[in-house]
Amino acid sequence: MVGDAMKELKKWVEEEDLDGSDSEEEEDEQDFWDRPTRKGRLDVETKKCAEDAVKKLKLIMILFGAVRKRRLGGGEGVLKENRRRVDKIACVGKEISGLADELGMAFYEDEELGDTAKENLIKKAVELAELCTLNDKGEKDNYSAWFDNCKAALQKPA
Repeated sequence: MVGDAMKELKKWVEEEDLDGSDSEEEEDEQDFWDRPTRKGRLDVETKKCAEDAVKKLKLIMILFGAVRKRRLGGGEGVLKENRRRVDKIACVGKEISGLADELGMAFYEDEELGDTAKENLIKKAVELAELCTLNDKGEKDNYSAWFDNCKAALQKPA
């Protein structure tokens, strides 16, 4: 779902008309047929926020891959002993998928909701990175720095 949300949001940004050249009558007719979608034209600030959301979604997809490979898959960093933490990772991952979908829809419905949805998604992704920072013994390992860097990148403002 995260990948789908990223593609959809990217498509939305690309398709929006930045110059607002439609007449008011055409815009009213378009608003009618596009309900409950967003009203008005995409402004520069909204475009910047949506593009940042796409970047965060890409980073979250990379995070998912790292979690799967380094903490759940196999090898030296895999979590074997702490089932509770593995379950929490799975739950947070599922929540992230839902939040990613909400983020994509938020920009269609109302740009202001996009900011809130993006913040909620980032909080959950940071939580996932934190859950994966330490190894099975609760210590830092070869992968801890990567998860810390990912967390910092997610929290970095646009």
